[in-house]
Amino acid sequence: VRMKLVLIPDIYMKKILIYGGSFSPPHVGHAITIETALRNFPCDELWLLPSPDRYDKKMTATAEERCQMLELIIQEAFNDSRIPITISQFELENGEFHSTYATYQKLQRSYPAYDFGFLFGTDVIADLMTHWRDGAKLATEAEIVAYPVARGNPLPDKLPAHFNLLDQAVVTTTISSTFIRNLLATGHSGLPYLTPAVAQYIREHSLYKNEIGKTLA
Repeated sequence: VRMKLVLIPDIYMKKILIYGGSFSPPHVGHAITIETALRNFPCDELWLLPSPDRYDKKMTATAEERCQMLELIIQEAFNDSRIPITISQFELENGEFHSTYATYQKLQRSYPAYDFGFLFGTDVIADLMTHWRDGAKLATEAEIVAYPVARGNPLPDKLPAHFNLLDQAVVTTTISSTFIRNLLATGHSGLPYLTPAVAQYIREHSLYKNEIGKTLA
C-alpha cells in the first residue's frame, strides 16, 4: 500500500507592530519614532493606535481630529513607505480604555492570524513591568519593541521576555505633545516640531487653545 505524502504548509503569522498613544497632536518626535521602527524592525505592517479618553488622560482634540492629523503626517513623511502604515481605530471603537494588555487580548481574538508586537519608549519599560495594569502579563506574552528616549526612567534590570531594543543609528528626541500644546496655547505655530500640514490643520481648526499645564503625552 502506497502512502500519499501530504505536505502541510507552514502557517504564516503576519507581524503587526502597534504604536499607540494620544497623538494629540502627532509631531516630529512621533515621525522619528515611526521611521526608526520601520528601518530597524522587521514587520509586515505598522498600526498607529490612537487611544480613547482614559482615567488619567482627557483628550481635548476629538478622535476624528487626531486621526486626520495622523493621516496628514503619514502623507507628508511616509508617502513612499514600503511597509504599510495604518491608522487603526480599534481602541476608539472599543470605547473605554482598560489596559494595553486588554487591548492585546482583544486584538488576538479579532485577528487570530496576526502576531502583535508593541512599540514603546525606553522610558516607560520600567513602569510597564511594575505599575501598568496587567503590564507584567503583556511583557511576558507579547513582543516589546523599545526606541531610545533621552528622558525619564532608564531601562530596568529585568526586561520583558521578548524584548527588542532599536539601537541602530537612531535619533532620540525629548519633544512631547505637552510641550507643543503649551506653545500653541501661547500663540506659537508649533513649527518646526509639527509638520507643516499638521500645523496648518491645527490653525484652521483652532485646536489646543488654553492648554497650558495639561500633561497629555
